[in-house]
This record gives sequence, C-alpha cells and structure tokens, in this order.
Amino acid sequence: MTWYKIVLEQEQPIHIGYKRYGVLAETRIFIPGQTMWGALTKAYNLMKGNSLNSNQELFEQITCFYPSFDKENILKPNFKNGEFHLGDLSEKEFRLLFVDSFISTAILPETRTAKDESLHEIEFILPKPKKALENTELWKKITEVGYKNENLKWIGLVCLNDDSLKDELENLKIFIGGDVRYGYGLMKVMKVIKIVEDNILEEFNVKNNKITKGKMINPSGKRLLNYLEFNPTIKFEGKLELLPEFDFYNKRKITNAKYYIIPGSKII
Repeated sequence: MTWYKIVLEQEQPIHIGYKRYGVLAETRIFIPGQTMWGALTKAYNLMKGNSLNSNQELFEQITCFYPSFDKENILKPNFKNGEFHLGDLSEKEFRLLFVDSFISTAILPETRTAKDESLHEIEFILPKPKKALENTELWKKITEVGYKNENLKWIGLVCLNDDSLKDELENLKIFIGGDVRYGYGLMKVMKVIKIVEDNILEEFNVKNNKITKGKMINPSGKRLLNYLEFNPTIKFEGKLELLPEFDFYNKRKITNAKYYIIPGSKII
C-alpha cells in the first residue's frame, strides 16, 4: 500500500453539493474525499469497461482535495477569527473570485411558461477567477500568493495497493459533483506522484492513520485536512457538520449520517 499525490486540472465549472437555501444550491469550496472517491471509481470503471458497481475499494483510502495555484502547494483550510479560509483567502474572498451561479427553470411545452416550483439557482466554482476583478486589490492578492492566470489545480492523496494503477490514473478524465450532464464537472488528472516525504503524509493527516473517503476516527496532527468523527472527548477549534453518506447508485438515498469536525479545524 503506497500513498500518491494526485494533481488535477479543473477544465469546467464544478458544483460540489453543500447547503440549500430556498432555490439556491450552494457549492463547497473544497472537495470531500467521498466525492472524489465516487468520481475516480466511476471514471476508472468506465475506462476499463467494468460495471459501475465494481472496484469500490480501489480508491476508498483517499483524502479531501484542495485548490492549488502552483500544482505543488494547496490552499490549506484553516479558521481565522472564526471564519473559514483557504490559505490566506477568506471563504468570502474565494467565493467572490471563483464562485458564480446559474439560474434556470423548466418550461411547459404546451404553454411555453415556467413550470411551478421549477426555478433553481446552482452555484459553481469557476476554473479561473472572474475577469471583472482583474484590476482589483483582490486579484493583486492572489497574484502575490502564486496565482498565474491558469486554471485551478486540485491536490489530494490516495492510497493504492497496486503500483500499476498509477499509470492508469494519469491523464484520466473525471466528472465530479453535480449537474455533470449540463456541462459541469470535467477535471483531468495531470500527475500521480509517489510520496516519499513524511511531511506531506503528516500534512494530510495520513501518517500512522487510516483515512476512508476523506474521514478519520482518530486525530492525526493539529490541523485537520480531513473530516474527524466527532467525539465529546476531543477538544477543538473550528466547526461541526452533520455529514450524510449517500448510496453509490442512488444519490438521494442516505445510508448513514454522523457529526464530524470539519477540515480546517484545529485540535487543541
């Protein structure tokens, strides 16, 4: 069993399901391990011509994934003054730069009018920041922390029990998140790199620890980059989230749900 770092390039807007406010479907600004596991497993099975329910164990030891400006370093989740950040960018700043939304409704063919209660607005993460912000202080800020006018990259770790899987994953195209039938979700695996440095394993909480679909039971390290199952004996600074686990085939069917301490939180 060997851990690898996977670097993906985002080629289309992506929607990572989070909360709903009325008609608005909010996107997360990082990718949970469970979401990446499902996307990798489906893409791998399609490439190999297998049934979609095959190989569910191949990529289940996987971390959450985070955006990167330079293909090497992630925008690490953290909390400052109670606000979630990715690197030095607050959630508000990241959303202003990279998150947009699309409004649509269903049309009744017989009347050419909007179908009742069909209006919905979906948020998505853009591959690049909004052009309208190019001459702002916020654009200057992301340039200073490494942004080079390229598509966002996403980085996380996966544990493989067969080294030949590394070559099969490279250049694999995957579709991740919601609304992939409508032009969302395309990402391409750029690099799969064997990890030999302990500091990377420590950074992603995987050294001497078991990570399953971006979740863990025991804390590892002070800063969480994966979900940690809540236990009242654990002292932390950050936030809790009730995290549902959906059926692999029926995304509307919840098979389990527990409280987790979210990535970016700090164990004290």
